[in-house]
Amino acid sequence: MHIASMSDPPVLAAPGDWVMARLRRIDGRGLLVLLSMTVLLLVSVLGALLPDRTLPLTWYVPALDMAMVVTLAVVLMLSSTDAIIRRHGRLLPIAFGSAALGLVWLAHMLTFPGVIPGRFPLVSSQTAPYLFHLGHIGMPCVLTWLLLQRTSPLAYPRRSLGRTIAAASAIAGLGIAAMTALAFILPPLIVDGRFTDLNTVFQAAPFLVIAVAAAAYRRRRRPDRRIASSAVMGLVLVAVEAMVFLFVRSRYDGFWYAGHALLFLPCAGLFAGTIGLYAAARREAEVQLRVMETLKESQQRLQVIIDTSPNAVVTADSGGVITGWNRKAEEIFGWSHDEALGRTLTGTIIPGRYHDAHLRGLIRFVESGEGRIVGKSVELAAIHRDGHEFPVEISVAATSRSGTKVAFVAFVNDISQRRVAERLRNVQFAVTRPLANAGSWAEAAPQVLQGICETLGWSVGEFWVVDNDAKALRREYDWHRPGKDLALYEEANRELTVARGVGLAGRVWATGRPSSIRDVASDRDSPRAAAAAKAGLHTKFAFAVTNGRKVTGVIALFSSDIRTLDRGALRVMAGIGSQIGQFIERRRAEEELRKSGDRIRAILDNVADGIVTVDERLLIRSYNPAAERLFGSAPDEVIGKEFARLIAEPYRAEIKPQLRGYLRAHGREMSVGSHETSGLRKDG
Repeated sequence: MHIASMSDPPVLAAPGDWVMARLRRIDGRGLLVLLSMTVLLLVSVLGALLPDRTLPLTWYVPALDMAMVVTLAVVLMLSSTDAIIRRHGRLLPIAFGSAALGLVWLAHMLTFPGVIPGRFPLVSSQTAPYLFHLGHIGMPCVLTWLLLQRTSPLAYPRRSLGRTIAAASAIAGLGIAAMTALAFILPPLIVDGRFTDLNTVFQAAPFLVIAVAAAAYRRRRRPDRRIASSAVMGLVLVAVEAMVFLFVRSRYDGFWYAGHALLFLPCAGLFAGTIGLYAAARREAEVQLRVMETLKESQQRLQVIIDTSPNAVVTADSGGVITGWNRKAEEIFGWSHDEALGRTLTGTIIPGRYHDAHLRGLIRFVESGEGRIVGKSVELAAIHRDGHEFPVEISVAATSRSGTKVAFVAFVNDISQRRVAERLRNVQFAVTRPLANAGSWAEAAPQVLQGICETLGWSVGEFWVVDNDAKALRREYDWHRPGKDLALYEEANRELTVARGVGLAGRVWATGRPSSIRDVASDRDSPRAAAAAKAGLHTKFAFAVTNGRKVTGVIALFSSDIRTLDRGALRVMAGIGSQIGQFIERRRAEEELRKSGDRIRAILDNVADGIVTVDERLLIRSYNPAAERLFGSAPDEVIGKEFARLIAEPYRAEIKPQLRGYLRAHGREMSVGSHETSGLRKDG
């Protein structure tokens, strides 16, 4: 059996497609209007079907009141939570309205006839209807406030929320008291179960509030879009239930039941809107949390980079207060991270002589955005926690600026080692230049001591020579800075000698290794410690002068401040000591050679025999006075000429081969031989 598939008739297919296409184009507000029209239609049908007082359910209104009270309590809790967590006042009107309306509907429930046996004092049969209208009119007022609000962040959310709930409770209490009093003064709203014309007037009051809200809404005084949508939806539902209540004529008729059922819808809409806002806020919070986590990870990575940076990284605000301090800064300046934070730059790392310039520079940059060192790399002096200054290279940049609030970051590099290396190169030059130009150590010594002291910043320099006869060090040369009063120190050390191993200079003589003392006053073994301390000299440094085999002298340097020398400086100074020692040894050897030549020349000039020296080319190189008398020629007439010109012509051919053979046979060896021939005087 074959069964054909069923399909819509062509007559119905086209209209159905058109309807679905139209429904897809309807937005949220259109659906709300459509829903409202549907509810009105259903309410009209229900009101027409139920005749007056056919089904008197006395529990109906109290049950709805309780549902609204519970719903408004939940709304109050959610809006309060949002205000505290987000620290924003966008839902404070909802918190206010839910608290106030909750109290009003609670009072309406308690005063509704038949809920509580007996009668409350000062409560009449008209109290519940008047409280009903208070709640009925209060809902559009709250929604209008929500629609027209201009919210802002809350500095103290808990305090603001407490004041809002207290104000809502006070206003609700005053409203309940006023309605209770008016119930005794104004005409009744219900007589024998039927509502009066005054009740109808009150039923129309919500439309006036809605009209005001619509007029203000058209002027575009709108809060957050989601809040505005919830407020508009609530006002539409209020208009629907107010419209239904206009048809109510007596209790327990169809419109009465429908109107009270619709009365719950604005509360439900408020609840739904608050839930939506709460859910949206939670999604935003999750997004913000992820952003914060990402930012935190980024900050952690940045902090790792900063902490492992080879430079000190210091951040500060516009007041010069330190806000960031990495590990390298701890190492360079001596302040720990916790100690440095909150301190000022002038109180930690900037020397006192720069304080005024630093403060003027901060003020100038805050006012004009211009700074002399911002965006540049400059070399300045910084101060360590222990008080000593050292050179640094610093680069400063402004990281953020908001009005007069400016944040700075500085990258600081300790260039002490670089400066020391430069000074050591300069001191090598300062030593090499006088050694190259001087003819003797006596001439070079003052210049060498001056060059070392001025280049490295020492106040006094001394050269102590080893006196082998006295087996002690004896001061031979010295230099000190002009203006330094060292008269007493010089007097105390004028004839002083230092034994081997005694004092710093004696120990350097004994070991041959450079050494230093931070404070010469602590060197109890030194015979000059007291005199140096009185002269204001503190650090002492000494290095040996060696000729490659042994120590021939010691150079001692004194400083007016306390300083420390590293191993690199000690190695360089040891090399300088060796250079000076070799120079002294070379000049000593040259002086000995000169003296030996002078002695030989004196002997040659005074012997009776004529002596002539020749080279391998048989050219005359020397010619003593006896030879001058023998041959009759002056030295300048024969030196550099051939030796054969001093031999008679017949014998020249014979003497030349003999002399050449003699020179080739003996070379550099010393040998003695004789040969007889005839000489030729100048006069022939």
